[in-house]
Amino acid sequence: MWPFTRRKPKPAPISHRKEPAVVAYRSFKAAQVDRLKGSWGLGVMTVNELIRRDLRTLRSRSRNAGENDPYARRFLNLLRSNVVGPEGVLFQSRIPGPNGTLDRPLNQAMEKAWKKWIRAENCDIAGKVGFAEFCRQFIATVAEDGECIVRLIEGREAGPFGFALQFIDAERLEITLDREAGPVQNAIRMGVEIDTWSRPVAYWFSSREGEYYYLGKRYDRIDAREIIHAYLPFRSGAWRGLPWTAASLVRLNMLDGFEDASLVNARVGASKMGFFLTEDGQAPLMGVEQSNGSVEISAEPGEFETLPGNVRDFREFNPAYPQAEFPSFVKQILRGVSAGLGVSYHTLSGDLEAVNFTSGRMGTQEDREIWKALQNWLINDALLTRIFARWMRNALLNRMVAGARLENEAIYLDSASWQPRRWPHIQPREESASRELALQMRLASRSRFIRDDGLDPDEVWAEIEAEEKTMRDRGIDPTLPGVNPPADTPDPSEPVDPALAA
Repeated sequence: MWPFTRRKPKPAPISHRKEPAVVAYRSFKAAQVDRLKGSWGLGVMTVNELIRRDLRTLRSRSRNAGENDPYARRFLNLLRSNVVGPEGVLFQSRIPGPNGTLDRPLNQAMEKAWKKWIRAENCDIAGKVGFAEFCRQFIATVAEDGECIVRLIEGREAGPFGFALQFIDAERLEITLDREAGPVQNAIRMGVEIDTWSRPVAYWFSSREGEYYYLGKRYDRIDAREIIHAYLPFRSGAWRGLPWTAASLVRLNMLDGFEDASLVNARVGASKMGFFLTEDGQAPLMGVEQSNGSVEISAEPGEFETLPGNVRDFREFNPAYPQAEFPSFVKQILRGVSAGLGVSYHTLSGDLEAVNFTSGRMGTQEDREIWKALQNWLINDALLTRIFARWMRNALLNRMVAGARLENEAIYLDSASWQPRRWPHIQPREESASRELALQMRLASRSRFIRDDGLDPDEVWAEIEAEEKTMRDRGIDPTLPGVNPPADTPDPSEPVDPALAA
């Protein structure tokens, strides 16, 4: 009937089902805390708290590895050989003359004075090692100890140049020596006295005859201007350095023990021959009876032991290890060790069995890039540039460089360059061809290629000039067979003969 009435809709039944709980997950799986990550540390320490706690133990174990572990010793020798090399880092003086060209006599005098100073009797205050060996010991010490300390000694006692160097053991720089800053004193952090900007002001070295006393101990306080404290910071803000071997020490130690046990096991297995069994039961004991009743049995090649007659059963002792998987296991451990040390596996181990030309070349090139980075650090940041500046000042004051003037010291310092060692090319023929092409296309210079080989271009050209002059004086043609000498370029100001032009 009209009008129709609209019925109200029935309310929807209330559901008693529970909504699923929303679980919040962390963004990074590495930040989750669960049963699989229970042994993963959660505490955060500042870099200097970490160094203060662990440096002495790490240094002790690193030194022990350098003394006894062959792979750690190999790593230190690789640094000595590749970062510094047999000849050391060569100094090249490139002082400009009045006309813009190099002042050859002054450069030769500067290089001659440097070569004289780097002898053992001049550069080392103890007169024991030359500067090349000093640099090799420096880089090995930084790697093994985490830091190296060199004192710059000036004065009459430092030789004719008035300047010499001295190593100081980093253990003398007291790790536990700390002092808060006061109104009239600077703060001390792990033996280093610093200002408000954390710049070193002085170094406190433990000493039996030191003039400074603190907390019942005697110290030598040496001004920071006399000290080179070189290290690669583990993290930014670090006051001390950590050994470069820290990440590999555990594996090196475990591998060393594993190889020793395997070697002893193999020797015992190869030495023991067999046993004799008697019937009267009066046979002597096997080996030497100890105070606790146990018996030690020796194992020598070709040796047979006697068993007492009352022995009714014998269980064979046959040490068969090491087995076939031994080489692959050692190789895998050494891969981790080499990764922690920053060198390729075949470089550290010397294992070239499975290395082909391509993989060996790639690994060698990567190693060389690391060596170059360490060379730049050694030259520009750690040692050479800082030593040369102090040497230059003292050499000029003592008139050890003929023709040099003290007022031009800044020019001399800016004109110094350093040539670290370089390595022979893996493919010399292809390298020579690529260099020739680069010269033709004017993409590089001869000087650049000579420096890439670790040589001084001026010395190379002077040697070539002298050699060719000597050969001509003796009637020998210095031109190489199959190589045409460069043609003389005609002077455009001179008239050209039309007949020759035609």
